[in-house]
Formats: sequence, C-alpha cells, structure tokens
Amino acid sequence: MPKSNRLVKRISDRAWRLEARSETMKLVSQVKQRHDVYTEVTERIVSAIEIGEASPSKWICPWSTVGGARNLDGREYRGINALLLGLSGFSSPVFGTFKALTAAGVQVSKGAKGTRVIYYLFGKETDDATEKGKFRGVKTYAVFNLSQTDADAATRADLEAAAGVKPLRTAVEKDARVLEILDKLKLRGGVNNASPFAAYHPAADAISLPSASSFFSDEDWASTAAHEAMHATGASHRLDRDLSGRFGDASYAMEELVAELGAAMTLSAAGIQAVTREDHAHYLSAWLQRLKADSRPIFACASKAQQGADFLLSA
Repeated sequence: MPKSNRLVKRISDRAWRLEARSETMKLVSQVKQRHDVYTEVTERIVSAIEIGEASPSKWICPWSTVGGARNLDGREYRGINALLLGLSGFSSPVFGTFKALTAAGVQVSKGAKGTRVIYYLFGKETDDATEKGKFRGVKTYAVFNLSQTDADAATRADLEAAAGVKPLRTAVEKDARVLEILDKLKLRGGVNNASPFAAYHPAADAISLPSASSFFSDEDWASTAAHEAMHATGASHRLDRDLSGRFGDASYAMEELVAELGAAMTLSAAGIQAVTREDHAHYLSAWLQRLKADSRPIFACASKAQQGADFLLSA
C-alpha cells in the first residue's frame, strides 16, 4: 500500500476512534445524568416521608371511579360483575334488567343482547349457626345497558344523573413519550384503554388503564401509565422480578414500591415531569405503612426501580 494511502487510513482510523470515543462519552454522560436524576428523585421522596409531608391518607386515586358500572338506583356493581360490565364496551355506565328499564319508561331495543351478571345465593339466617349464611349456589341474570334502549339523549342524561353518574370530561392529553414507552414494551396482550381500573396482568402480558376522560389531569394519566409500565418490566422475559405476591403481603408491597419509585424516576429522567409529584410520596408512604416500616425499604427497591427505568427509557 502506498505511503500516502497508509497515512490516509491511519487518519481515518484515528478519526473513527475519536468519534466512537466521543459517542461513548456522550452515552456515559447521559447515563450518569439519568442516574443523578434517579438519586435526586429517591432522596426527595424519602425526605418527604421522613419529615412527615407524605401521608398515606393524602393519596387520592388519580382517576374518577364515579361512572363505574351501576344499576338504575345508583348501586355500583362489585367484584366480578364490575369487571364484566366495565369491560363490556358500552357508552353508558348504567345497566338494568328488562323489567327495571321498562319500569323506568324505556324499552330495550329489538335484538339487543344482554350481559349476564352473577348473583350469589346464601341461606337465610336460622338458629342453627351451621346454616347461617350458608352458600347455596350461583344465579345469573341478564342486564342491558342504557345505550341498548330507545332512550333519547335527554332521557338517558336524566336516568344517568338519577343513578349518580357525572358527565365525562374531555379526554386528557396522553403524552407522546409515555405512549412510546408503552409501545416499546411490545406487550403481548396490548393496552386496554377502557378499563374500570389500572393494572398489569402478568399472565396475559397486558396493561389495563381507565379511559383518558376518567383522569383528573394529563399528569395523572402519565403517572398511572408509567406505574403499570414499570410493573411490566418485571415480567420473566424482561427483568424477571417476582410478581407473584398477593395484595397486602410483603412481596406485593415491595413490587408496588419498585413500580411507583421507578415511575417517578422514569417521568423525571424523560423530562415529562420536572418536579417529583407529591402523590408518588403519598402512595409510597401508604405501602410503607402496610409494611410497618420506615423509608429503608425504598432504598432496597431503588436499584430495581433504576433497572426498570433504564429499561423503559432505552428499550
């Protein structure tokens, strides 16, 4: 190879190495800055808890539960019925039996298919303690949604108001960066955006979120979505955390600490929330109280929360 060509090659190789080193240094700097944010978030939350600013009683569910599936009298369905009706996809939260809807002055549309709900039968109270409250079986019956009737807009609004339903607000704005984070998870079961609750479902690898109109603010939606995304990072094919805990036990509480702390880290490092929100501290304080512990478990969860945040921000 001619000397001039060798010189050009050496210069080119050196330039490439300098460029690669520069990119590496940029990446290292970005990671360091991100972890500095993680540390700051953790310290702010721990400080709020330790000086008494974060109280479990101050945490408020970030979405409105008013509008959950209910009957014409305003009684909300519970348990499996709340889930069955909440996921049925109808535009009204109010349901009634054929007879109840007719009594209310509206008729079920021809061909409408009812949604079956479950009623548990128990024995009547007797002097025999063994018979008192004895389970006797399960009964099912069909209910119809107000949108499946001939009710006009005014009648429907009146019946919903009588059942205690508040009008839905305009949907909050979903931050594009959080949507990108959810998309990058490549959830096998996707995201259900019309659920009565927020949750990550490990078996289905899916996330449920209430409709955007249920949230009180853009930030509330972002925080809730980030929290469930953090849970999703714990799946066995991602970071493989223990997601087997049951509500109220220590392992469940620790996973909630990881998810909420990781959500706060993710939102701060991504520039979505510049200030650590008080509700993160209130929520964490509630789970610490269940553990009957001080702020030390947060530090134990911090490294796992950081791993989860790194996964969401670099996936």
